[in-house]
Amino acid sequence: MPPPTEVPFLLKESGADFNPKLINSLAQVDAYTTTRDKAALNAGVYATDIGYLSSYEQVENALDYLEACQKLAESIGAGSVFNVELMSKFEQNLDNPDSLMGIVNTVMLDAEQNLENSDKLTSVALTLVGSYIEGMYLATQVIDTYPDDLLPGDAKNIVLQNLMKVILEQEQPLLDVIALMKDLEEDETIDLMIEELNILRILYQDDLRKISEKIEENDGTFQVTPDMLKDIIIEVKRIRDN
Repeated sequence: MPPPTEVPFLLKESGADFNPKLINSLAQVDAYTTTRDKAALNAGVYATDIGYLSSYEQVENALDYLEACQKLAESIGAGSVFNVELMSKFEQNLDNPDSLMGIVNTVMLDAEQNLENSDKLTSVALTLVGSYIEGMYLATQVIDTYPDDLLPGDAKNIVLQNLMKVILEQEQPLLDVIALMKDLEEDETIDLMIEELNILRILYQDDLRKISEKIEENDGTFQVTPDMLKDIIIEVKRIRDN
């Protein structure tokens, strides 16, 4: 699976501006600790949000989100990787976004390995699902909320095409996470996640495949609009809200 900072980094590289309204609020952290599944899903969500904040040098907020991630990791049995040394290292690199993103990727990988060694594979999978969905949410919402008057037509179309490519590149990770979920023992949450992710898989095979072909065949006249992604924008937001 791609690290949780990959999509946020690609969004920054595409030329999209930072939008603080997109990341998940910290107000619900305590509510997420009520069950292991909620904690695992939202640990993944916050990991991607940390990547988004770090990519755009919103470092003080990133530290708050790291602390929230620590609380959720403790709820799923991976709190040991969020130690004093890690928090200190993060604080020492607040002026270095690249280092912060590397720290986030490393700590999430360590957390996943810690859970695997404890036979908590469901928590690993749900953390990956949360991270994937949050990355898709950020990418689709950046397109959906992109200002009409920020750039002239041609420049805007270039940015939107770059953002569209970020979304198109998430098809294989989607297939990978579905395959991972299918390898686990069935339970209510796992079955629900597979069902939800399969909706996105179908959209990739239909709507997004057509968009990908148009981008590849583009002769300079193809214009990207949020309406082209209407269905996946709606479905990703619904899944993320749930």
